Amino acid sequence: MQLAEKAAGVRDIALFGVVRAAEDFSQFKPRGHYNTDPALERYFRAVVWLGRIDLRLLETQADGTQLFRRRQVETMFLFRELIDAQLLPHFERVDKTITAFVGEPDYMVLPQVDQLAADLGVSSLADWRVSPTRNWPRPSSTVATAGSTFRARSCSMAWK
Repeated sequence: MQLAEKAAGVRDIALFGVVRAAEDFSQFKPRGHYNTDPALERYFRAVVWLGRIDLRLLETQADGTQLFRRRQVETMFLFRELIDAQLLPHFERVDKTITAFVGEPDYMVLPQVDQLAADLGVSSLADWRVSPTRNWPRPSSTVATAGSTFRARSCSMAWK
């Protein structure tokens, strides 16, 4: 939070149990009419945070290997379970509004979690924890997730 408020420099930070290299905190500096009011400055930083910070389920490393982040997948399943049938329409309304202004996301969105879970043969976080590798795609297999395709190369994938 302090780094975002200072809005200066590039730093490595730990988020969700993972070190992220070179997060550019200068992007958190309020611009335009957002730097005229403390409330607007906080709003600006919050929106930038939401746009830049994500759960990285699968990260490609500098050497080309892929690292599967189990903890972040568990967080994704937990978040999906928290957004129940009653809350989902409200969440979708906000998400559609943001998409209208920002454009289509380049990452997995909440409605795709259900399809991914089905592709992996799990229906909840509890199912996942029973055997998290049981249904993970095998080498050269493909999991289609609601319009996007995830290609798994288990031979170069490590679990964390």
